Amino acid sequence: MIRRSLLPLLAALAACGSAGMIDEGDLELCPAVVNGCTAWDDTTTTVEFGGAHGDSYAPQCLRVSVNEPITFAGDFAVHPLRQVCGPALAIPSTSSGGTATFQLTMAGTYGYFCSTHGDAGMVGAIDVVP
Repeated sequence: MIRRSLLPLLAALAACGSAGMIDEGDLELCPAVVNGCTAWDDTTTTVEFGGAHGDSYAPQCLRVSVNEPITFAGDFAVHPLRQVCGPALAIPSTSSGGTATFQLTMAGTYGYFCSTHGDAGMVGAIDVVP
């Protein structure tokens, strides 16, 4: 069963072609509730995935401050990272390696997903506050 929160993701993927790449001009702001996130974890800046977490992100819903470094840790070859929505194209599409660290310089909500398992619920969001 596909969650209603995934419908914009699937539409964006269909519009972007098989590679799942989003151009800056195609990027839309995230809806009020993106990827099921209604509560945010502000106790960490690391999102882990794969391994013990299976096809999910931990935490799924992360809150950080503008310019705070965020690290994704897992196997990107198995779980390629893609951004689906947000105020700017800022989450790097990553399909190799084991970690990626980046900063979001604009406040807002950024939705992301695993381009392999997103339709199975491997989705998340980062809420960036000033």
